[in-house]
Amino acid sequence: MADHITKYATLARKLYENTSNGMVHWQLTGWQESLPTAHLGGYIVKLSKSENELGGPVVSVSLFDNADEYVDGFTDETLVDQETSIFGVPNFWQLLNQLYNAAWRYAKGADKALDAVLKDLDDTPF
Repeated sequence: MADHITKYATLARKLYENTSNGMVHWQLTGWQESLPTAHLGGYIVKLSKSENELGGPVVSVSLFDNADEYVDGFTDETLVDQETSIFGVPNFWQLLNQLYNAAWRYAKGADKALDAVLKDLDDTPF
């Protein structure tokens, strides 16, 4: 197995775990502010969703330098033969899809919005 494939799998796992723990600060950038983006290790990490040639969903992780020039990247398809080693997440498509969704929710402030609405409803007398 190529060393870069191992690094891709490790990066995907660490992004997933650290995002789940709220340790990665995601923001939305790109066309129509649709790409979850984080600044890590002096580079820019961008997540995106697309379709493969058969129309199936693909999640991509791309690395850019500070000049926003593409450096490297991979998709869930790159890691199809790898194990996630995360309980309840059987493959890298699911891992990267969950990562994308969590990063997007973080960047949009979805959980803060839900908490505020629920608190307001709790404070509303019936």
